[in-house]
This record gives sequence, structure tokens and C-alpha cells, in this order.
Amino acid sequence: MWLDFYMFLTLASGIALAVWGWQLCSIHIPHREDTHRLRTARAILAASYFILAIPAFCELFNGGEADRKIIAVFTIAVAAYQSLLFTVTLLTLFNRCMLPATEYGYKQES
Repeated sequence: MWLDFYMFLTLASGIALAVWGWQLCSIHIPHREDTHRLRTARAILAASYFILAIPAFCELFNGGEADRKIIAVFTIAVAAYQSLLFTVTLLTLFNRCMLPATEYGYKQES
């Protein structure tokens, strides 16, 4: 049977990841100077969801005929890249030198 439990989970995870990425892209953030970091973090996070959905859809479009070891290695590599993108997202959001001093109560050193 083509759609066994593994393929069903792959389909569900691929669709969920694509929907989350699409939802992040559809959130409107005003184009102001103070929201630049938030827009950048949103774009990186949406890209990470789409990138993680790629192996799931590649396996599904291949009809389940691909060697599962190759797909597993590809998925692990993409997941590692996605964790890098999550880290960059957090660094973009919480980078101390980009935070306004008056908003958070500290002074930056010159």
C-alpha cells in the first residue's frame, strides 16, 4: 500500500510545515524602521518552515519509491539547516546592539 503510516505522517508534516510557513508570510508587519528586525526574523522563520517541508514533498512526489536512507539523511541535513535558521531568527530578534536603549532601560556603550 502506497500510503502507509509513515507516508501519511510525512504528508501531514509536509502540509503542516507549508501551512505554518504560509501563515508567517501572510502576517502583515508595517514597513517602518523599528519593525525591520521583526520583518527579517519573520522571513527567516518562514523560510525555515518551507525548507523543512521540502524533503517531505520530495519523498511524496517520488511515490515512496526512493531509498528511505537517502531521504533520512536529506531530512537530517535539512533539519540541521533549519535549526541554524531558528538560531539566526532568535539572534535577529534579541540582538542587544539593535535594541533601542530607551525602550529596554539600558545604555549602549559607544
